This record gives sequence, structure tokens and C-alpha cells, in this order.
Amino acid sequence: HFADLLKSVSIFMVVFYHCFTAPIWAASESFACFGNYLVKSLLCISIPLFFLVNGGLLFNRPFTLKKHVLKMLRIIFLVIVWDILNVSVKALLSYHSLSVSEFFKKLWLFEAGWSNHLWFLMSLFILYAFFPLMKSAYDYQKKNLLFFGVITAFVVLGNSTINLLISLGTSLPGQFLPESPVNI
Repeated sequence: HFADLLKSVSIFMVVFYHCFTAPIWAASESFACFGNYLVKSLLCISIPLFFLVNGGLLFNRPFTLKKHVLKMLRIIFLVIVWDILNVSVKALLSYHSLSVSEFFKKLWLFEAGWSNHLWFLMSLFILYAFFPLMKSAYDYQKKNLLFFGVITAFVVLGNSTINLLISLGTSLPGQFLPESPVNI
């Protein structure tokens, strides 16, 4: 029950995060801006929290590959429908006349301002693609799942940490570090 409650709380946090429009410019040194910055910082965990709780709830259910594949196909169907609707409506509302090739290019690339906000459905699809392997490891080889989790965390968090350290290093006087992000 607590996992379902946490999932509900994370959904509301995601909505509030995306609706939060208070100024967060910390350089103003006003207490309100610092408070807004704190709220925005706390709310930013809502999306990873949602994915984490959603995955945790999946692990405790019986797994049927056929149902799982159908769920993945529904996600792809939703992405295609919403992508077509987004690009079509935004082209109409912004008075863009798109050629057929431009229309399909925007659909395929999830261009910023057109349909890149569907990233979470594609992320969910990727998680669902790996889920049968993770569920099997969870049921029969928990050490393998832990190993996969540690390696994944290292690649994701390690890469971000290295980029953050490089960014900080570029601000030091006399340092000549690359300014563009690097991948490990």
C-alpha cells in the first residue's frame, strides 16, 4: 500500500514540478527565490521516483511475456498517435506549412518544441524492453540484478559526475579543460 501511495505522491509531484513557475534565480539573494529553488530541487526527484516505484511494483507481480509485449506495443502506439497529433496541431497553430518529408522528419526525431516531451514514454519503453531480463534475475539470480544495477548507476551517475567536475574545472583560472560534455 505504501508503494501505491508513493506512486500517487510522485505523480502529483511530477505535475506540480511541471506547473511550478515561481522565480528560482538564486543570485537575487531573496528568501523567496531561495525557497522556490529549494522546492524545485526537492520536486526534481519526482520523475526518477515515479520510475523507481513503478518498476518496484512490477517486480512483485507475476510475469507473462505475452502481456508484457502487448503493453510495450501499446506504449509504441501511444507514442506514434501523440507524436502525429503534436506535430500536426503545432504545425497548424504556428502556421507552419510542412512538406511530407519535414513532417516525417519531425515525427522521427522528436524535435524540441514539437514532440520531445514524449521522452518519458520512450524511456518507459526502454525500461520495459529490459524488464524480462531484470525480472528473471530478480526471481532467480538477485546478485546478477544487483550487479546490473550497480553498473547502470555507475554509467549514468558516473558520466554526469565526470561532466560536472569538468564543468567546475573549466571555471578555475588557468585550467584548460574541454568545455563540451565528455562520455565515459
